[in-house]
Amino acid sequence: MVIKVVANLARSTTVKTMNLINFRTWRTAAIAAVALIATTVANVASANLMHVSTSGLGQVLLFPYYTTRNDTVSLLSLVNTSVQPKAVRINVREARGGFVVARLNVYLSAKDVWTAAIIADGDGAKLITNDTSCTAPLVGSGLAFDNASYTGTSTALPEALRSRDRTREGYLEVIEMAAIPHSTKTGVAVTHIAGRPSCASNGVKLTDAIYEPPAADLRPPAGQMTGTLSFVNVGQGMLASTAPTVLENFWRTDTAAAAPRVWAATASGPDLTTGGNRFVNLPRYNTDATVASESHYVAEFASSIDAVSAVLTAKKVSTEYAFTKDGVIATQQVTMLPTKPYYIFGIPTGPFQTPWDVSSAQACDVLALESFDREEFSSEPRDQFVPPLYPWNLMCYVANTLLIGVDGVLATPLGIRHYPIQNGVIEVIRPGREGGWQELSFIAPQAKFTAVSASLVERKVDVLTLTPVTLTVQGLPVIGFTMSRSAYKTGSPQQNFGDISPLRREPSYVEAR
Repeated sequence: MVIKVVANLARSTTVKTMNLINFRTWRTAAIAAVALIATTVANVASANLMHVSTSGLGQVLLFPYYTTRNDTVSLLSLVNTSVQPKAVRINVREARGGFVVARLNVYLSAKDVWTAAIIADGDGAKLITNDTSCTAPLVGSGLAFDNASYTGTSTALPEALRSRDRTREGYLEVIEMAAIPHSTKTGVAVTHIAGRPSCASNGVKLTDAIYEPPAADLRPPAGQMTGTLSFVNVGQGMLASTAPTVLENFWRTDTAAAAPRVWAATASGPDLTTGGNRFVNLPRYNTDATVASESHYVAEFASSIDAVSAVLTAKKVSTEYAFTKDGVIATQQVTMLPTKPYYIFGIPTGPFQTPWDVSSAQACDVLALESFDREEFSSEPRDQFVPPLYPWNLMCYVANTLLIGVDGVLATPLGIRHYPIQNGVIEVIRPGREGGWQELSFIAPQAKFTAVSASLVERKVDVLTLTPVTLTVQGLPVIGFTMSRSAYKTGSPQQNFGDISPLRREPSYVEAR
């Protein structure tokens, strides 16, 4: 395949007026352009570009929501589809500010499935498991979620926001730390024999929270990890499951990559800042028929967390909804901003608008909310994701829920009831046909990222063309789902049903040449 580089230097003022005086300027610009193109070609060739997985397999799994409210149990499964063991970190974060409430290292043997449940625990929540795979620390009777991360220095926080109750709902970051060859002592210790691993190596237990396996036993993260989160409510006769959003090439794999490390369970790392990969692949969305059918952007961002944010950013998300006034059918939308905690403490440096407010335990972003019923009537309801204090729509937490209808699928304090307008406030002719779809748009001027450098990659026949561009990614990093419940009958036999659909995300890029 031929690689053709289009530098677009002919459009620059320095080229148009090139003479002895500005030759040095032109030369500097040319060198910079060549360096950018060389870097872009290298990344295209190596495929070392962070992106959202289309296969559902990767190195990072982001589960946008868990809950233990309303007698709901959240069931987690992690699957290692690769042929060698791996060590993964689970960061459990509460929903309001993304504070870490529990950390757990899990050692998955080859082709292993690890399962756990998040359940209510007094005034908070905890994780339990009957799985035999090695974990650090040992889960035992349960890994209780701790409120110390958001109460330690928050003396201005009202008592109602200081309790463990905040741990009852949140989200999960699952990050692969390292692959572990079978031939190593750690690989032997985590591999199941007759259904159970030894979890011990050289007289040291891998289950000790402060233990870190030796570097010689570790290899770079290999990916090929997936999982599922399910919501179960036995009393309501309901079960619904959702897949995570998965990142591939989260870790750098070139010569500048850091040596793989399995952090002690007591350590704050790893998190979404530790991958180190600042280069991403972004699909190009364009309705122009003249645009090459195979085109995308290769972009470099200022930091790895900016790169994570860029691949997860959308300008709009939309979903269908259904509800009935008698509460039999209801819908709940979960909208989660996975990188928000990495920007809002201190002066916001990313796409988010406000810093964390200690007294109210929130950091709000303005959005537009528009709903359309089944008869195409459109409305712009003034409903917030927090109690209505402002004349516009706000999304103030990391994991946000919006309840559509009279009753809720998952009882939660994170959202308020949202009643979409039906037929211009005209009652539907046949009750039970309420429903439609709605759209959330992230409209603040700050909601954007600009790449340090970028190239548009287009393939036409057998030619790959790289054109340097200035690229801005608009919107907020967002993932989530919509959960609908139909509760026709309780008791025995039950006739209740649950269903989950991922949010439809619409990325938006501004390209300048």
